[in-house]
Amino acid sequence: MRGLGNVISAELFKAVRKKRTYVLAGLLWILLPVIVLIVGRVLLNTLGTDFVEGTSPVSAADIVQTVASSFGIATIGLSLPSLLSPTFYIIIISLLAALFIGEERSQNMWKTTLVAQPSRLAVLTGKFIVAMSVYGSILFGLYGLSFVYGAIGMTFLPTTFAGDWLGLLGLYALQWLYGGAAMLFAFLMIWLLRNVSLGIVTVFFLPALLEGIYTVY
Repeated sequence: MRGLGNVISAELFKAVRKKRTYVLAGLLWILLPVIVLIVGRVLLNTLGTDFVEGTSPVSAADIVQTVASSFGIATIGLSLPSLLSPTFYIIIISLLAALFIGEERSQNMWKTTLVAQPSRLAVLTGKFIVAMSVYGSILFGLYGLSFVYGAIGMTFLPTTFAGDWLGLLGLYALQWLYGGAAMLFAFLMIWLLRNVSLGIVTVFFLPALLEGIYTVY
């Protein structure tokens, strides 16, 4: 357990000093919510006219509440990244796997790393725990910050904090758990290929390729 604790401490020390960690977090924590609030304001100005209000069965306030409220921001923050191809979640996982596995593997430092620790299992387990912790921090960070952005949006939008927050939290947790399988796959690909760039590309496109081959078959 002491060896595992040392690995976790060392990997956390490395993770908090890498720019990619903050770039990935900034895209979800800052860029996406700000864009959603801007879209909410545009929708309010566009749909809030007398003509639209008189012809639409749904009011502009209800649409803005769905999109740009704190609950709407949290919902979009969970669903929108999955619509990309490859998904933004896979991009995060691939870059984290490259951080925790790729550097030692590509630079042939694993012999030194494994000899310096009491157990190979402790090293690999510690890296996986930290990678999933960072991934979870980025994911659940958006869930928590949605309250902040929702409160900011309430100053110029007709929104509230209403929503099934507990159910949404369960979906966030489910997304995080699914990420565990993807993280193991990314670790394996980068380990086997011994090349960070090739490993990331493989993680992006190999599942889709195998699915396509199976569909043709």
